[in-house]
Amino acid sequence: MRLLSFSLTFIAGAVSMAALSTCWPVASAQSRSPHPDPISIVETLFDAARTGRFEALASLCPPSGDHDDAIGRICELQPGTPDATAFVELFATGSVAGPIRRRAEVPIAFGPGGTQRERLELIERDGQWYLFTF
Repeated sequence: MRLLSFSLTFIAGAVSMAALSTCWPVASAQSRSPHPDPISIVETLFDAARTGRFEALASLCPPSGDHDDAIGRICELQPGTPDATAFVELFATGSVAGPIRRRAEVPIAFGPGGTQRERLELIERDGQWYLFTF
């Protein structure tokens, strides 16, 4: 039930962010990602969930803002928020669940117990990889 609540909250936030992003440009002070490949991006995501240190998440999104709203919310996570709590619950037990199927798709297992399957899509900008959507 909590996972469903998180998913619905995350979707509602994404819809709101999409509506707002058509009115205002996305401002970003994000630095270039230090990760040269998709799996290192995904491992950084899981590491942030395991440790509760979210500082590295901002560097996972492209500076230009061309990612979906759910990924944008991950890259802006702050400790102590409801989204941060749900993020930790979903991704702390995550792992790469297979080889990269295509150049920028990484299959993952996540969620309580690490049993849910999904894929993260990443994009390359100027030789660096960033989260795009899932």
